[in-house]
Amino acid sequence: MDTPYRLVQLMRDMADVFGETRSVCVAFDLTLPSEAIYHSTAPKLYQQFLKEGKKGEFVVVLEGK
Repeated sequence: MDTPYRLVQLMRDMADVFGETRSVCVAFDLTLPSEAIYHSTAPKLYQQFLKEGKKGEFVVVLEGK
């Protein structure tokens, strides 16, 4: 788990390190009515979260090699 204000920066860093092909899952507010789960690549999620300004408690799962 990471802090709500670091999501966009984390996605940018993951895109730089892991490239554009590895899948990422980001789960927000698990067990709450506002729960949301996103599946894509880090660059795409970076763009989406940058545009949306998404904040909240989240967990990130990265695809293995």
